[in-house]
Amino acid sequence: MRHNAPEEFLGVDVGSARVGVARGSSSARLAEPLKTVDAKMAVPELKTLAAGHQAAGIVVGLPRNLDGQDTAQTQFVRDWVGEAKVQ
Repeated sequence: MRHNAPEEFLGVDVGSARVGVARGSSSARLAEPLKTVDAKMAVPELKTLAAGHQAAGIVVGLPRNLDGQDTAQTQFVRDWVGEAKVQ
């Protein structure tokens, strides 16, 4: 039986002024905070971090109300992801 090596991912918490970045692996149960970056520099920094950590993907947190409904921040994050095109 062959086992694949754990993959690393970046987790992103998008804000209007700052973006928080953490890393985790497919075998980890907790995220490890990496850094907070200025929102204007987030996309180039995410590309650099993703390459440096050989990240298999980037996961963006989507905020919701306690009842699961969208908020103004939910739409802000969706718009940010659409504009960011981090690949």
